[in-house]
Amino acid sequence: MAGELHIEGICLADGYVGQPSLTAERFVMRDDGVRLYRTGDLARWLPNGEIDYLGRMDQQIKIHGQRIELAEIETVISGHSQIHRACVTLFEGELIAYAVANDIRPTEDILVAHCREHLPGYMLPQRWVWLAELPLNSNGKLDRKALPEPVKRLRKDVSAPSNLTEQRLCEYFADALQLSSVTPEENFFELGGNSLSAVDAAARINTGLGWHITLANIFAHPSPKALAGYGQHDDVDMLDTMLLLRPVRHSVRGRLPTLFCIHPAGGIAWCYSGLARFLKTPCEIVGIQARGLTAGSRITPSMDEMAEEYAKRIRAHQPQGPYWLLGWSVGGMIAHSVAVHLEQQGQTVALLAMMDSYPSDLWRCFAAEVLNAREEETMALAALLFIAGIALPFDQGLPSLLVPKGQVLERSQTIGLLRKQGNALACLDDPTLDRLIDVVINSRRLVGSSNHDVYHGDMLFFTAAAPRVETWLDRAAWRPYVSGQIHNIDIDCDHPAMARAETLREIAGHLDCAFTALTGYLPAVPQSIDREDTVQEVER
Repeated sequence: MAGELHIEGICLADGYVGQPSLTAERFVMRDDGVRLYRTGDLARWLPNGEIDYLGRMDQQIKIHGQRIELAEIETVISGHSQIHRACVTLFEGELIAYAVANDIRPTEDILVAHCREHLPGYMLPQRWVWLAELPLNSNGKLDRKALPEPVKRLRKDVSAPSNLTEQRLCEYFADALQLSSVTPEENFFELGGNSLSAVDAAARINTGLGWHITLANIFAHPSPKALAGYGQHDDVDMLDTMLLLRPVRHSVRGRLPTLFCIHPAGGIAWCYSGLARFLKTPCEIVGIQARGLTAGSRITPSMDEMAEEYAKRIRAHQPQGPYWLLGWSVGGMIAHSVAVHLEQQGQTVALLAMMDSYPSDLWRCFAAEVLNAREEETMALAALLFIAGIALPFDQGLPSLLVPKGQVLERSQTIGLLRKQGNALACLDDPTLDRLIDVVINSRRLVGSSNHDVYHGDMLFFTAAAPRVETWLDRAAWRPYVSGQIHNIDIDCDHPAMARAETLREIAGHLDCAFTALTGYLPAVPQSIDREDTVQEVER
């Protein structure tokens, strides 16, 4: 086991007289009363009684939430029979191993296997650089600043989650590990996980997915993909028109309404899955998805028919109000129409929330433009890529529903871009993606051709406040169609980013505040939000 080297002897206290704080920092007292000097060197005892010097402790770094000694990794690498000398540095978040071979250079696989025998996964170098000699300074010590910068390499294709369950398990793993992201095939423990963080991950998964997995299950199935295969005893239909994003917690069953999240233009409600992670209010979350995504199903041709159908679905799931509705983009327009239908049935809509959604009035000029079938499809494909946050293959610089004249997008090209970028939709097969594109075309038509009735209640509006090309978009355009107050919260992002994890975390905090005001139910870990600074009202 490696540790700091402490020594005793005369002349060690030179320079510490009259400096009690520095003395306390550099000296420790042994059990027998002898004062020892902390050298700051990392060393270990060898079986023959000799001390093996491993390097300076000031080469300690933190990665994946774990504090590690670079010298410890270097010692393991140098311990291989074919390695003469090695050093390790941190570069752009990756551990880089620089190695000098003896006679025959071992393969990277051999070295990785050797390191795995002695090091946990989070201490394994991600990249290897071979040198003839390690650079030394004038004192004959390693000159880390003179190490060559590793050659930039193309990232290996990172597999996207193949279904919604995998996507959510990736999110729960990342939360438990305090990482920004985890891919489906990454090993929980190689990313720095331990038994405590695995317990945390299991708790998040059980709460979010309604599973009953244990610590042993995560040890046995340590990647999101493996755990998804173990946990999905019953196949989850990702295109279910009423997709359960988070089950209700038993302790509050019947006490809180369901939060119904209505799909954007593509007809799929997976974009709201992040709310299952961040919303502290323990309500059930259901994603309402479009018809037309499955073989043989009919696309709903009008906003009114769609709203009537969705209101019927909602009442079948929760027969009586109050109802909570949320919609992003086109989903906000649909949510408004659903709220009107529920009110017409004598029901109470306690919350209507929109994420950067605007009424048809602001889009009619585009609907009036006469387009041929190819142009209409190109517009829809561009809108799909825009919502997915994928750059168009040509310079757009135009509103999200416009494409430069003469430019054409093909379905196969769009599907290819979705797959290349690892978008969540890439897990769908080509026929399903074809049907999804048909739903987008229909949504684009409804955006500019629908009529809105008046919703008799307040509306919570989240504005994507980053500068945009569509300068005419204004939430005040809802004023004729909302009899109550329109409470606005600016979110520092653009329209596609409204469904990203960091944005949904912020939106979830505001929704928790709204739910607490509506029900008096205080989430177990309420998020602090300065509503006075962030919430404005559009006056009636």
